[in-house]
Amino acid sequence: MGSIWSGLRVAVLTGSLIGTAAAQTAPKPSLTVTPSSPVNISGPQGGPFLPSSVQYRLSASTGTIKFAIAVPFWLTADPRTGTAGTDGVTVTFSPNPQASKLAPRAYEAPVTFTNVTNGQGTTRTTAKLTVQRSAKPSQGFLLDETGGYLLDNRRERLLAR
Repeated sequence: MGSIWSGLRVAVLTGSLIGTAAAQTAPKPSLTVTPSSPVNISGPQGGPFLPSSVQYRLSASTGTIKFAIAVPFWLTADPRTGTAGTDGVTVTFSPNPQASKLAPRAYEAPVTFTNVTNGQGTTRTTAKLTVQRSAKPSQGFLLDETGGYLLDNRRERLLAR
């Protein structure tokens, strides 16, 4: 009788171990975005803006993921959607023609990186655009091709006549 019970005990233990092993699943791939710093762009009203582009790297922790990027109307992301693996994808952000139409002030809006596959690692950063007042030449004085004042031999500004 002792051998029947010990055989039953072994069968129960074996069954529970098999059940535990089957419950383990592979980790879900997560989206990683680098750098984590905001997109900072500035320039005079009408442009040009500097830097002219900013690059981010999107990658999956394992396997591959599909991603989508939401940006403010004055910023372009290229590519805006796609697939990223562990080797990563470079996304380039640049101010678009809408940025050139904006009035002078600071603009700030979110940029969202979405893991469309499973949501893991979806993250947000900030995009900042500083539009400065255009430098207008002073009226009444002659300027050189760089916008600087032309000077006479006494180092005084030359008047336009």
